[in-house]
Amino acid sequence: MKGDIDEDDPNLRTSEGAMKQGKHRLERAEFFYDKIKKEIEIRNADLVISFETVEGVGHTNVGMAPTAAQLMFED
Repeated sequence: MKGDIDEDDPNLRTSEGAMKQGKHRLERAEFFYDKIKKEIEIRNADLVISFETVEGVGHTNVGMAPTAAQLMFED
């Protein structure tokens, strides 16, 4: 998960707007998740979401894909 908590990653956006969301990718993901949960509650939407971290993967699509697919197709 180092890639998602690395504040010095040269590919990490550091614009003012990005930094308001969090100092690294994991904080920004948590920020986004919290915003979505609040919108679901405000709109009383029939929608279920979850937030999962995958240890040892970091910031890679290939590493996240198996877990994402499993979560998407669970009963």
